[in-house]
Amino acid sequence: MTTPVAQDSLEQIAGKLSELYNSKNCKEFINTFPSSFELFDQLYGYDDGRGGRRLYSKYEEHISYFSNCSEVPNRVKLDKVINIGLGGRWEADASGLLQEVALKLVKDDPNTAKEILNALPDDKASSFWFYLFDGPHPGHPQKVKDIRLLRDLLGKKSKQSKLLLEQYKELLALNEEDKASGVIH
Repeated sequence: MTTPVAQDSLEQIAGKLSELYNSKNCKEFINTFPSSFELFDQLYGYDDGRGGRRLYSKYEEHISYFSNCSEVPNRVKLDKVINIGLGGRWEADASGLLQEVALKLVKDDPNTAKEILNALPDDKASSFWFYLFDGPHPGHPQKVKDIRLLRDLLGKKSKQSKLLLEQYKELLALNEEDKASGVIH
């Protein structure tokens, strides 16, 4: 289990991200952007008991800025979103929006995504695929379409396609268990 980042450090990172966003320095913004789900959630997440985290009110503009920065190669952005996705979970706000950005980046550059993921242990790569398709409706037709497209782009017999399909089946099974137990999404 990782430990939360110290409060003063979170304040510094949040301040630096806001400053870099305001000064339109996207290279440094992306360099400073979180590289783990834990830090991403501590900055942009929402806590039911405490409300929005430090940058929650800015998550849409910051994630859009991250996504649209043309000064930084997609490989750097892919590396960031893949690392954030490791052990990540879907939430309706910042995490869900980053999930959409990650999906687009993987679709736009599947070979680079596959290269980054192949360098990881299978359990870590699997956790990224789980995050990428996590959400309240895993059987939604658009998700099924995205799964098929990614499998084609990655190569149906590739290791990443196999891990993707395994995680998708896991999500479908968990969704069925939730329905059976009365959990509402």
